[in-house]
Amino acid sequence: MSHSSDLSAKYWVIVPAAGEGLRFGADRPKQYMDLLGEPIIKYTLDKWIQYSKTSKIIVAIAEDDSYWPQVYSQLPSNLEVVCGGASRAASVLNGLESLQGQAHDDDWVFVHDAVRPCVTYDAINSLVAKCEGHRVGGVLGYKMYDTIKEVDQSCHITKTVDRDFLWCAQTPQMFRYGLLHKALSLALSSGGDVTDEAGSIELLGFKPLMVHGDRSNIKITRHEDLVLARWHLQQGV
Repeated sequence: MSHSSDLSAKYWVIVPAAGEGLRFGADRPKQYMDLLGEPIIKYTLDKWIQYSKTSKIIVAIAEDDSYWPQVYSQLPSNLEVVCGGASRAASVLNGLESLQGQAHDDDWVFVHDAVRPCVTYDAINSLVAKCEGHRVGGVLGYKMYDTIKEVDQSCHITKTVDRDFLWCAQTPQMFRYGLLHKALSLALSSGGDVTDEAGSIELLGFKPLMVHGDRSNIKITRHEDLVLARWHLQQGV
């Protein structure tokens, strides 16, 4: 089903950055860890600030965030800060709420992890090209090539999972503003456990597209990911 309004649709960006990144075990939230002399989140945001389709970027940060002021000495004109929520979904919903009155239901919203600084414009443009005209939207990801095992609580293998239809989901995830707002609102009010935006869309019975991305678009979760991210950025991604 195509949307003729895509010609006039705007593209908004929401970056949830209120998480503490406890798994990283650092003295600060992982989005503020140093990466080649800058906080990780600055690379991520700069990528979207310079993206030609971006109308506005909403960054959702924790209420007591003392690190954010160090990211920009002067806030870029197309970037706005809102207070994040208790979960990723709540932070994204706060971002969507802040766009009410500006965004139309058929506009597109990119949601992107603060700690994915290596996303390429080729990958973003591929997502846009595949999703334009689609009534729902889609997600960047890559196909699983490793053998996948399911284990029990004591880490004994219980079965080998068929990987033919398994993909790793990345961000950005790109959805219609109105649909995403409805999906996240319902997921949060019903107590649904959604770990990404696509999950909330799926709960409504819709099927987002999976779009082939790039493995260089890593999520910095552990210290070894920092080394990889450093390498990718030095290659000029």
